[in-house]
Amino acid sequence: MKAIVCVKQVPDTSGKVAVKADGTLDRASMATITNPDDLNALEAALKLKDATGCEVVVITMGPPPAEGMLRELLARGADKAVLVSGREFGGSDTFATSQILAAAVNKIGVGPSAVTVCCELPYHDRPTSLREAAAQLNRRIAAAAGAQVAVRCDAAGRLLDADDAPLFVVQGLTLLTPPAPESVERQIAREAIAAAGLTLREEPLTRETLRRCDELFCFDHRGVTALGSCDGTPYMDLIAGRIAQALAAPF
Repeated sequence: MKAIVCVKQVPDTSGKVAVKADGTLDRASMATITNPDDLNALEAALKLKDATGCEVVVITMGPPPAEGMLRELLARGADKAVLVSGREFGGSDTFATSQILAAAVNKIGVGPSAVTVCCELPYHDRPTSLREAAAQLNRRIAAAAGAQVAVRCDAAGRLLDADDAPLFVVQGLTLLTPPAPESVERQIAREAIAAAGLTLREEPLTRETLRRCDELFCFDHRGVTALGSCDGTPYMDLIAGRIAQALAAPF
């Protein structure tokens, strides 16, 4: 079960109040806080979590800086945070906002779960048919464990890829990827990450990394796929969303 809490940043009227000539609040020149009523809703969801063990997800629609608010709510105890952001959403009225949030809520929880699978077959050195067969076998192993994606690692626990697709880890604002042969997918992913204003670093990653990271996603011909969890560790979907937007921008 999931408890989904919609949250919003609002002007802090306890401080400076700026008003435009048309009588509306000048939000750009005012400090913002999390809506106090939304904090009450989060507290109720956290009590429900204590009683039932459910997952608490916070979601907001707003500009990229709203990510800071979501991280604060994760620190308060939320399990997952989702930021719905896009220039086309600017100026949305109450009805439009409700429709956008409703669509986002319908998608929450569809992020595939993953498990680590030990398989040291060097895919890039094998024919495509054998690579596909090996990837399919790993997916079946993952399915037997109740997951949709197989995160492949070697016998030493070093991460390799996810369903034969490049794998990326997010720790704070740092993106990491395990060393791998160059491919079209890796090149496109690298360009989208740069377009999102983020930095990618290549270094060996292990299963322990998966327990400490904030996000986990893979990149293939379908684009960015944010993984909801791996080996039971839940992940956010903030940075992956930014990269997906950057990927779509040229089109």
